[in-house]
Formats: sequence, C-alpha cells, structure tokens
Amino acid sequence: EDHMQRAAGAARRGRSPESHRVWSDQRWVPSQREKRKYASLFKRTDWDNDGYVQGDEALALLARSGLDNSVLEVAWEHADVDHDGQLNYHEFVCLIHLVTCVTRGAQMPGPEGLPPQLL
Repeated sequence: EDHMQRAAGAARRGRSPESHRVWSDQRWVPSQREKRKYASLFKRTDWDNDGYVQGDEALALLARSGLDNSVLEVAWEHADVDHDGQLNYHEFVCLIHLVTCVTRGAQMPGPEGLPPQLL
C-alpha cells in the first residue's frame, strides 16, 4: 500500500520512481514481497470478508494510484477475467500488479490481453 502511494505520487509528478530501469517482461511477474503485500491488501479491501473484492471496495484503493479513470477501467477489464463484476484473490493480484506496473512506467496491455507472466 505504501509502495503504491509512493509510486502514485511519482506518477502524478510525471516520472516513475524506477524510471532509470528499462521495462522488461519479467517485471510483470509479482515478486514474493509484492505477493505478500497484495495478500494483506486483499484482506483489508474485502470489507465484507466474502472472498471477493467488489468494484466499490476497490474504488478508493484504485483512486490512490493517481491514474486516469480510463486506464483503471482497462485494468479492471483485464483483471476481471470472468466478467462477474467482482475480483477473486487471483484477479485482485492481477489488478493491483497491473496498476503498480503502469505507475512504474509500463504500458497498459491492449486488447490483445494480459502478458502471460500475469496469467
């Protein structure tokens, strides 16, 4: 969460905190540390403890990224694989990592779909 806030702040200022690094496909793979953070974030974001994050539950979290709503909508569409309007844990990790990667300088995947590293 703190990492996302720092990245979002840097994105709003027009630069990435890791802008000196070249983006590679391997960076689409969440690290073990990121996975632990995402698990904790999932538990805190799933307010009703039903095992899913609803759109309204994710809204405040996504807004803190500082990304345009249109970019966030594309991220949600990519992550909500079964298009049921809610995210299970795997879909949530995909969403948060997509947003994190974009704030770090990656291009949001287009209609061709997610990088295989995120599936």
